[in-house]
Amino acid sequence: MNFFIRYYDDIAKCVQELDKDKINLIYKLIKDTSKKGGTIYIAGNGGSASTASHMSTDLTKNAKVKSMSFNDVNLITCFANDYGYENWLKAAIRYYTKTNDLVVLLSVSGESKNLINAANFCKKKKIKIVTITGAMKNNSLSKKGTINYWINSKAYNIVETVQMAILASIVDKIIGKSEYSSHL
Repeated sequence: MNFFIRYYDDIAKCVQELDKDKINLIYKLIKDTSKKGGTIYIAGNGGSASTASHMSTDLTKNAKVKSMSFNDVNLITCFANDYGYENWLKAAIRYYTKTNDLVVLLSVSGESKNLINAANFCKKKKIKIVTITGAMKNNSLSKKGTINYWINSKAYNIVETVQMAILASIVDKIIGKSEYSSHL
């Protein structure tokens, strides 16, 4: 029982520490990108890739904000085979995005080479970037975004839970409420 108490206390601590002003800046950047006809692209590895898919779908379906994730197995394996795993996401961004789009990169460690290379490419092409990371505060990815958000935890599932909470709250703010029918 003590494990669960500590675990949920750790999540609650991360939630209490959330920088609501910075989250509001992310919200405004997403809204502004959408208003200008841009697409929100969300990407990550592992659990963060699952969060990217979920939030991309919610943004599109529920919030009516055009969004995509790069989680198609064929796309990943094709681009990883042709460009190397460390460059597959950079290649996908090169093929799919325009300068008025926004790329949201999710990572617990902030040290995934494929995400860092994608962020570097976005900066070079002047594509706006949001990074949401955990682990070490000054991780490599956390220095690359237009907006960088850091979650104060080294626990993978806790960081990924808080990433989901941040993005879900933005979806709900766009909708204007947190309770609604799934058939908006």
